[in-house]
Amino acid sequence: MTNIMPQMPNMNRGAWLLTEEIAECYRDLDIVYVYGGVLWRSDDLKDDFLTSHGIHTPTDYWKILVYQGQVLAWIVPNSQDAKRSVLDNYVVNPNNLLDTLSSINVRIDDLDISSLDISSESWELPSGCDKS
Repeated sequence: MTNIMPQMPNMNRGAWLLTEEIAECYRDLDIVYVYGGVLWRSDDLKDDFLTSHGIHTPTDYWKILVYQGQVLAWIVPNSQDAKRSVLDNYVVNPNNLLDTLSSINVRIDDLDISSLDISSESWELPSGCDKS
């Protein structure tokens, strides 16, 4: 459902697109579990899309990937600054992200990351990935 929410152009074609490519490429190798959504920070509500879409602009997009005993999480700001080249700036500890989500009553009941290795940077695209 995140793809129907308003996204700033550079974020949509930059950092967020790279998270999608990473998930797509790794799913060609094995099962990848993908969780994602949007966040609205009440202290930073923007109305860029209020007139055109009828909603406040999501402040951030979040995604968690689980692949072969590893977990990777991002919170990507919905801004023009969120380009591909800075994706690693948005890597977060998935435990902190899950705490944030829990605080707004968003729970992922089937996700247990307690035994997974936490990635501190985005995964490289595997060799031969065609991103489609």
